[in-house]
Parts: sequence; C-alpha cells; structure tokens
Amino acid sequence: MTQAAASRATFLEESRLSAAAAAARAERRNRPRHLLLLSLALLVISAALLGWALLSRARAAAAFKAEQDRAQQIVTKTDQLRLLQAEADSVGAAPREGESIHNRLSRFQELGAQAGLKNPPSVPQSKTADRTAVGGFVQRRLTYVVRDESLDNLLAWMRSAIEDIHGLEIQSVRVIPEANQWSLNVTFSRSERASTP
Repeated sequence: MTQAAASRATFLEESRLSAAAAAARAERRNRPRHLLLLSLALLVISAALLGWALLSRARAAAAFKAEQDRAQQIVTKTDQLRLLQAEADSVGAAPREGESIHNRLSRFQELGAQAGLKNPPSVPQSKTADRTAVGGFVQRRLTYVVRDESLDNLLAWMRSAIEDIHGLEIQSVRVIPEANQWSLNVTFSRSERASTP
C-alpha cells in the first residue's frame, strides 16, 4: 500500500469517526434529558398521590364501618328498651299488702350490683310527690340517673327491678351516649295503698 493510499485511508477513517461523533451529538440534542426526568418525576408524584388516596379511602371505609356498627347497636338497644317498656306496661300495678316502694330502695342497689353496674344506684335522684288515685291508692315515682360503660348492664338492671319488685313499672326512660359510658335516666312508678307507710 502506498503512502497516498494510507493517507487517504486515514483521512477516511478520521472523517468517519468525526461524522459518527457529530451524529452522536445531534442525537443527544434531539433527545432532551429534562423531558425524561420530568416524566419520571410526574410518575413518582402520581404514584405517591395514588397511595395517599388509597390510604385515605381505606381509613374512611373503616370509620364508616365503625359508625355503621355503632348505629346498628343503637337500633338494637332501642328495640330492647321498647321491649322492656312493653313488658313493664303489661305488668299489673297491684301492690303487695303493707309494702312501700320506699322500703325497697336498698333492693335497687342490690339489683344494680347483680347486673354488673360499676356504681350501683343507692338513692333515687328525685322522688315525685305522691298522687292519690281512686280507691285509696297513690302513685309513687322514683327517678334514677345511672351511668355505666355497658348499656347491657343498665338494661339488665332495669329489667331485674321490674321483675323483682312487684307492681313496679317504668314511667319513662332516656338513654344518652356519653364519651366513655352511657347515661340512663329512668323513672319508676308504682301504685300503693295510701295507708302504706
């Protein structure tokens, strides 16, 4: 191979390498990296927002389920209260001879302890004045305000009171949910002979 031919081959090789380098530079200019990085950043942000939305949805669904269960419990307890009221209305009001409801106040406390109340009621919140009825009977009323964590225990206490004390009826019931417990405001009534002490 002659020197001219070698020189020409070298020139061609350099030209080819120069053209390849120029093509590589042009290709890098035509594929801007910032668009690729921006797309990748948008993908990461979208994935993070999707994860946050799914987590928020799961929390909201759990809270909704808890409230739904609590509402169902309230409906169930309301039905139990209605049943108690119906049972109380069906119980006869005839008193036992010589026995006053005021002589049975300690029995309310015993029944509360048996029902599992943490603070069994000792004395009524208020005593309504006796009203004389036809035939020498008076209507005596006792109002209790009792608080406990378990609504079942409060209902059991009311039920055992009307079953244990003959002629006792539930005049009114009010249940109030509080922060960590239930508040029960119940008024019991009973007809007694006016001569009973």
